Amino acid sequence: MKRYLLFSLKLYLFIFLPLLCSGQSEEVLPEPQSSLTSYFKMPRESIHLHLNKTVYVEGEEIWFAGYIFNRKIEKPFQETANIYVGIYDSIGNQKDKFLFLGREGYMNGNIYIDSNYASGTYYLKASTSWMRNFKEDDSFVEKIKILSPASQLKKNTRSNMEYDVQFLPEGGNLVAEIVNNVGVKILNEQGYGAQIQEGHVFDNEGNPITKFSSNELGMARFDFTPKKGLLYYADIRFLNGDIKKYDLPGQKRFGVNVKVQSNPNLENIGLVFETNKETQRQLKDKNFYFLIHKDGDSKKTHFNFNKSKVAKFFLAKNDLKKGVNTITLFDEKNNPILERMVFNRTGI
Repeated sequence: MKRYLLFSLKLYLFIFLPLLCSGQSEEVLPEPQSSLTSYFKMPRESIHLHLNKTVYVEGEEIWFAGYIFNRKIEKPFQETANIYVGIYDSIGNQKDKFLFLGREGYMNGNIYIDSNYASGTYYLKASTSWMRNFKEDDSFVEKIKILSPASQLKKNTRSNMEYDVQFLPEGGNLVAEIVNNVGVKILNEQGYGAQIQEGHVFDNEGNPITKFSSNELGMARFDFTPKKGLLYYADIRFLNGDIKKYDLPGQKRFGVNVKVQSNPNLENIGLVFETNKETQRQLKDKNFYFLIHKDGDSKKTHFNFNKSKVAKFFLAKNDLKKGVNTITLFDEKNNPILERMVFNRTGI
């Protein structure tokens, strides 16, 4: 359900499958379109819990509202009545499990935090009986922290503040010798977005490459062209004055990349697949296609890299499903190469 309720946040994130340009299976895999249609023959439900907060002290209550969603018809899942909510410790052991009643795709409830919970990290998991009909786990999971009365949140100072910094290439990998669009996600110790003053990217020889800054949610992006054989890192200056160094992902000598160009004032979305010269020589005479799909509905487009290392397409927003659409690139043996999610606001 997160996929459907956190659309605005998803705009900044790049979701991808591993790049499979080398060592792929020689066996031809099942045709993805028919598999998608079969996958959604039975109604699929998603669930999302909206918590009042994510850090609790013994004696407090976890309050939440829950939303159960029919992904195929994009409406509340009316039939769901029983929602199971469990609390698990940091290694997955169940501490408690509760049953809540849902009506017309909605539920709410609360869980009291008693002395049986030691200070530490826990996970809140919500699921339904209907989800057991499928091998995929569509449960909702949220990380929370519980503190005993004697404990206090560690005060964050210049000397002890830690951050989670992720560099997310749009196509899933940094591909050498072509322009890569890199998303940056910065979180603080409480799991919230951390705004920065500025970040500077360098190669391993100390040469400055580019710079970037973030919004208030800790999201940033930058473009650069990795040179074959070099490694890259970023020095990031945070608002509290901390300066920390983070390594970028290693680059791939061979690969295919994707860029999505979307302007809310235009009727089309630009889609660009690109590879470098070395990879293009390997892929000559090989066919590719991409699927635009959502909840069982899909459209297929074929292309190749025979004449150019760049393949460009324009997608009419009116032809896409509203909300989140997934673009998946496949080779001629139906192996998935990369995946990108696109948010279409048209019709919402």
